[in-house]
Amino acid sequence: MYLLLVGMSLFLFINMETRYHIIKNKKELKKLIACCKATGYACCDYETNAEPIYNKSFKPTILSVSWMPGFGASIPLDHFETKDYTSSGWNWKKMLRKFGEEVIENYDIVKVAWNWKFDDQINQKYHIYYRGTCLDGMLAKYLLNEEKPNDLKSMVRRYLPEYGNYEKQDAFDKIPWDQKELDPLCHYGCQDTDYTLRLMIFFEKKLIDLGLYSTFRNLIMSASRVLTSVEKNGLYLDREFNNQLLETYKPKIDAARQAIYDLPRVKKFEKKYNQEKIDKYIQSIESELEELDYNDPKDKRKIASREQKISNIKAGIFTTKKEQELIRPINLGSPIDLPALMYSEEGFHFEVIKNNESGKPSTDEETLTNLRLTVKKPDSPKAIFLDRLLELRGLEKMYKTYIEGWNEKVQDDDRLHGRFLIHGTTSGRLSCISGDSLVLTNYGEIPIRELEYFSDEDDIKVMTQEGWKPLVDFIYKGEQEMYEVTLEDGTSIRCTLDHKFITNQGTKSLRSIYNSSRKTTLLRYVEEPKEVFKEVSIKSITPVGVHGVYDLSVDECHQFVANGILHHNSAEPNAQQIPKTSVDPNIKLQLKAPKGTLYIASDFSQAELRIMAHLSGDETYLNAFNSGQDPHLAIAATKYHIPYEEALKIYEDENHPDHKIWKVRRKQAKQIAFGLIYGIGAKLLAVKLSDPKSGIIVTPEEAQKEMDIFFGQHPKLKTFLKKQEKFLRKNGYLVSLFGRKRRLPQIYSSDRGEEAYALRLALNFPCLLPSSQALSKTKGWVNYEDLKVGDEILAFNRDIGESEWQKVERVNVFDYDGDMVRLKTKHLDVLSTPDHRWVVTKPNKISKLNKTEVLTSDELYNSDKPYAIPIRAPHNNQVKARYSDAYVAFLGWYLTDGHLKNDNIVRICQSNTANPHKVDIIDSIMEELGVEFSRREKNQVIWEIRDPEFVYKLNRLVPERKLNMRLLTRLTNPQLSILLENMRLGDGWSVWATGDKTQGELLQALVVLCNNTSSMYELSHEGDLSYFKDKKPSKYGQEFVRATKTSYGVKFSNFRKSVNTKNTYNSENNLTKEKYVGKVWCPTVKSGAFFTRVIGEDKRYRTLITGNCQSAASDMCLFGSILIYYLMRQGKLPSTKSVCLVHDANYQITKPENINIWSIYEMWQIYRNPLTKPYFGFQIDDVTMDMDFVIGRSMAEELPFIPGYDYRKMLEPDFSVEEYMEEHKKYKHIPISEYKKRFNKQMKQYEKDFERSHNMEG
Repeated sequence: MYLLLVGMSLFLFINMETRYHIIKNKKELKKLIACCKATGYACCDYETNAEPIYNKSFKPTILSVSWMPGFGASIPLDHFETKDYTSSGWNWKKMLRKFGEEVIENYDIVKVAWNWKFDDQINQKYHIYYRGTCLDGMLAKYLLNEEKPNDLKSMVRRYLPEYGNYEKQDAFDKIPWDQKELDPLCHYGCQDTDYTLRLMIFFEKKLIDLGLYSTFRNLIMSASRVLTSVEKNGLYLDREFNNQLLETYKPKIDAARQAIYDLPRVKKFEKKYNQEKIDKYIQSIESELEELDYNDPKDKRKIASREQKISNIKAGIFTTKKEQELIRPINLGSPIDLPALMYSEEGFHFEVIKNNESGKPSTDEETLTNLRLTVKKPDSPKAIFLDRLLELRGLEKMYKTYIEGWNEKVQDDDRLHGRFLIHGTTSGRLSCISGDSLVLTNYGEIPIRELEYFSDEDDIKVMTQEGWKPLVDFIYKGEQEMYEVTLEDGTSIRCTLDHKFITNQGTKSLRSIYNSSRKTTLLRYVEEPKEVFKEVSIKSITPVGVHGVYDLSVDECHQFVANGILHHNSAEPNAQQIPKTSVDPNIKLQLKAPKGTLYIASDFSQAELRIMAHLSGDETYLNAFNSGQDPHLAIAATKYHIPYEEALKIYEDENHPDHKIWKVRRKQAKQIAFGLIYGIGAKLLAVKLSDPKSGIIVTPEEAQKEMDIFFGQHPKLKTFLKKQEKFLRKNGYLVSLFGRKRRLPQIYSSDRGEEAYALRLALNFPCLLPSSQALSKTKGWVNYEDLKVGDEILAFNRDIGESEWQKVERVNVFDYDGDMVRLKTKHLDVLSTPDHRWVVTKPNKISKLNKTEVLTSDELYNSDKPYAIPIRAPHNNQVKARYSDAYVAFLGWYLTDGHLKNDNIVRICQSNTANPHKVDIIDSIMEELGVEFSRREKNQVIWEIRDPEFVYKLNRLVPERKLNMRLLTRLTNPQLSILLENMRLGDGWSVWATGDKTQGELLQALVVLCNNTSSMYELSHEGDLSYFKDKKPSKYGQEFVRATKTSYGVKFSNFRKSVNTKNTYNSENNLTKEKYVGKVWCPTVKSGAFFTRVIGEDKRYRTLITGNCQSAASDMCLFGSILIYYLMRQGKLPSTKSVCLVHDANYQITKPENINIWSIYEMWQIYRNPLTKPYFGFQIDDVTMDMDFVIGRSMAEELPFIPGYDYRKMLEPDFSVEEYMEEHKKYKHIPISEYKKRFNKQMKQYEKDFERSHNMEG
């Protein structure tokens, strides 16, 4: 029986407003409990003060409950207004416990929630443990469609649009969670539970219809319960040891950096590099001296000062910070210094093999690794430099993520409570400041939101405690609740609660300052009379609502000054991403087992390869797995025609002369095998097979040869892979053994690793030619092939029928050979793949862009109905006006009829005889502009502005008097139209002509943002003749003008709204099919649709709206963990607590007496082949899973399990690892599969002892 559909019909609550009530006394609580029992449902949701659950400051404020659609009640808990609403004697903990016992622990009541893992951890904090069935709406949505978003508010906007944005009612979302009043909070909470219940009813019906209900109940929801336990248990962090590492790791990093500085070539380069900076600085001072008058007494002091500076510098005396900057060591993290060191002739002169997004040579880790493969001699200067730089990068990453990061993330119970997500990744907390905050840079104080417009060439630096440091990255993090921090001296800054400051108590988040009773002082930067930081006390902290938030990444010291206050910036670490192996065991040594317990980890061996062997039927791998052989060594032995036993003997004997050879051979077999699963190409395989420090360099050609040999020996694997790929390309998804459908855009990625990831894990993408372009927020029109993930492009939001900026989530490319669909009309010509998706509507409904649908090219081609494809849309512009309308109008004239004289005078000219009406317009604009100007009139009127500040800002906004995306994205919708209209008036064009192609493209971008259509084409070519009117000579006798280069024309209008797939007047199909061989591309955005610019056969660029294109091993391991979890809860296995899932390893903590032959064998039996048939209808019988069990006192210590060992010894002070490993040698040849045969008697005794102790505890 399906749980939510019984007795509930959809039509009963589609348009029903939520009726909510605040529980005020015990009598009303009993009524709520009775309602839940009567319907058999309780949709629950806690609201809190937004503190971490396991911190002492955490407070649950209300618990909202819905028992049927349209109704909800909230139980006041630890809220500051609880006493004002409840009867005397109300004890919220007792009331919560009462509800928990009667409802949440009631087996007969179905619990419903959105992200139940969060709510259930709060339940358990107050000793409430749910029984019976729970349905999580978020996980149901994820199983139906794993693409984001998965949050409740987005789903309400999509499926219950009449209630969309309910969280913003009366500016509720702008009030901090710990300050929201009880009545509106309860109303909001009841809306949450009401809408969750409605959506879950809808999702459950879809799960049933698609045959996914069993997977949802038996795998997804069961996994959620297990992962709730993992999150709650957490990883114990040894704070004392962590603090030691905080102190000792920095010297390691400094030593690694110094080892690079000590290299002879680095020293030589640094000397010359700094000397060039010194020479340039002296030249600048000398230039200043040339401007001074040696005979003018007023300049005497300035001259003496500058001459003294030059004298000091030549003598090696550097006094000011600016001068000391000239002789500082090379900054190995700088986007300026490091590329110069690596790629210049004076440095290491590496070949440039990759450029970054700014077009400069890349210095990322991938580039360094690939460059290292080009250096074959491990002792050469280039090899040593790259090895040391990679080592430095590794140390810095370890420190920031796993030492400093964990120190910041650990909660008051001394544990790291990571988030283990079934529904994909989420972002961490936002630690940022408001966009208008003024950051102190070497260019002066600049609003943080404007820093994104600076490039590497600007060499921008920000002020820190350690002086000027390079700005590495600019980060916009969306909108978040903000607080205004005001200091005693009147200085203020707006930031989030998780933003960090440098205080008199160390680095502190605003949240901890806000909740602390101690007086806190921040560091305030003071420039005069000298550059210092002084302490100033905080006067007040006030919430200011929701605003856009920004952060910076600053090299080395993670600080910056904004609004005069010193800030700390650091990335939020992910406690879940613990390195399985690490160059430094101290990282995992921080994670100690709590007192009296040990770690036991089960690490799956080649799980995905085993599933692949089953699905493909490859005999070599099946035989190797079933006979207990090392599959990679077995494959290598077959390849080199050596008996497996002989290869194994050599491989295990470290003293054998061929040991290293077989170690390499096994590694190659392993990398190639997993390359099949992970889809790595020859280039990446070459990296993985190489060991540069040992002098082993494998070329991509050699790697490809190895792969060809492998596939030749395993034809069934290759056949299986091709079959899967064909199915995926045809259907856009794969179906796992567990019935999960997986849509995978990665199948069309240019990255072979991503493509194989798609094949491995199980919607087809729409694709266009590489010449198609998207409108980038910062770069203008960009070819698909040049787009990068993270770029913001102009997208189309189908929910509101408007354009908006959205980030590119993926750029997909693949080789194509087949039919393409051509859409060709008088106004458009575009080729697309048959499965490309288009945003369409009925031709007579084109004005209602919020009522569109999505169809593929093939569906449009085969349809008898005509459809309209929109080619323009209103712009959902969130920009607030920062310029006056008069200033924007002035820009239109300046860009067309203006120029900059002598780099300091802005001039606009206009004929007063030919265009007197234009003169009147400009006069009016100049009067409203609010800046001093001159006006003179003869044959034409000339307006001039000489104000230095005005000219400087104008040059920054429109450098070289050219349109740019920075300007266009700063204007409101009315101002975009003002700019377009005044540019049109300035040039007087119906077709705008320019010799600058980029300017033509940017004008087309402006036209699109103004909700107009346009086309751009080549107007003339080099050598073309243009005659004057009626071919009469000009007054100078000139008959024509010869074009010296190609010019471009842009034509636009606001008449046409769409193009039709069929002509409405004669039903002629505008779609045809033709063959195409080549690459096709498509970016992916959140809304699924974006604006594209295509060029047709008539060589005209036009814009339109298009759409973007849309695991059994892990599930097997997960399901095994689920079965073991429930056996432990039933008392059939010793109790262990899972604390972390890393890759294919499950880390648990338990008492040492629970670790024995019987318990290990029972877990192994379940993991090796979980009983899936009763739940999912299949069972794998031809291959089993295998895993290793390791034991340790910390996560770093992974000692192999020894049968019969008394693990209480490991907790004794005199425990010896060496003695333990000597003992292990006696048993290492015995596989777990033989335990029952060899240790049957001991196993039965362990089982009896467990049953006896368990019964006694019961």
